[in-house]
Amino acid sequence: MFDYIYHEHFSYFTVKVLKQLLEKCELELIHISSHAPKGGSIRVIAQHKGGDRDVDKNVESFIKKEEITKMHDMETYIRFAKDINSLKNELVELLKKIKSSGKNIVGYGATHNTTTLLYHFELGEYLDFLVDDNPAKYGLYSPGHHLRVYPSEKLNEDKPDYVLVLGWQHQDTIINRNKRFLEEGGKFIIPLPELKVLG
Repeated sequence: MFDYIYHEHFSYFTVKVLKQLLEKCELELIHISSHAPKGGSIRVIAQHKGGDRDVDKNVESFIKKEEITKMHDMETYIRFAKDINSLKNELVELLKKIKSSGKNIVGYGATHNTTTLLYHFELGEYLDFLVDDNPAKYGLYSPGHHLRVYPSEKLNEDKPDYVLVLGWQHQDTIINRNKRFLEEGGKFIIPLPELKVLG
């Protein structure tokens, strides 16, 4: 979920690094729990070093998982970047093919993370406009690309050939909400975690 990396979420810590930082501040990490938001998050509890609470066994088990998955190795992040750029190339090739055949493409989603995806994958030139389900965004424009944002009902009015689901993390909700678009011959492009076309 690399598209969640933007100005508000620009700093990330592994448990091992966080534990070291807390120790430098005379604190100790005593508990960790996993949570679903943003592709997977952790919540940590710390106390003053030598406090009353025992250190939960899950602290070491989290660090062990990080070591097994090589989260502290530079190669992991180099491979991550290569994988993302490979997905980008695959998607751009598909969009070029669609556009060169005279078809039109609309983007679904006008949020901070969809903006990250738009820019990193260089998608702006392939999209005619954006749709979103948030009324506060209607009539506004995407940053930089100036793609106008419309309500998702516009899909049924304009009947674009393809809709690129920029908010791919919510694809099930988006597709369920727009079944009519599919039934009338429209196609959804899901860019991540692997490229697929529905319809």
